[in-house]
Amino acid sequence: MDYATLDDLARVSVAGWPEMAQRACRDARITAELLRTVAAGGDTSGYPADQVVIAAEGVEVLRAQLAAASRHADTFIAGYYPDGLTMPQLAASDLSTVVATIAWRRMYGPVVPKEVIEATRWADDYLRDVAKGVVSLGTPTGPAAPGDDEVMFSFRPRSVTDDDLEGFA
Repeated sequence: MDYATLDDLARVSVAGWPEMAQRACRDARITAELLRTVAAGGDTSGYPADQVVIAAEGVEVLRAQLAAASRHADTFIAGYYPDGLTMPQLAASDLSTVVATIAWRRMYGPVVPKEVIEATRWADDYLRDVAKGVVSLGTPTGPAAPGDDEVMFSFRPRSVTDDDLEGFA
């Protein structure tokens, strides 16, 4: 399951669709408008056929990055949510932003600038915290945390009397 969309990827990237067109297509003729039109399945009859083909390949590159980033997120999520996530859990979390951020960083290729790594470190930390159970994506379906195996639902009333307090100053 992909946790982020192309629109999420455009939202987290520095320059949005123009940056995505540049990184995914690596052809100056491919505009952000063309890439967005192809991604949405819109009418491309006003564009040269060779550019539409390049833009379609670029959209596939972007989708592959999102799929890879989602699989990466699954390695952290699966331990705490082995049955997967439900739509309400996804909607209530920031997972789409995390996955889109990791996909955006991966678009730099093997040489990622240090400032990009530092700026996106929070996404890695988020996934690690999900795996540890520090960050919740909703009700976990996995193993309970240590000490969660006993639930107290009633207590006897407590009272403090003067006799109990005798000797305390």
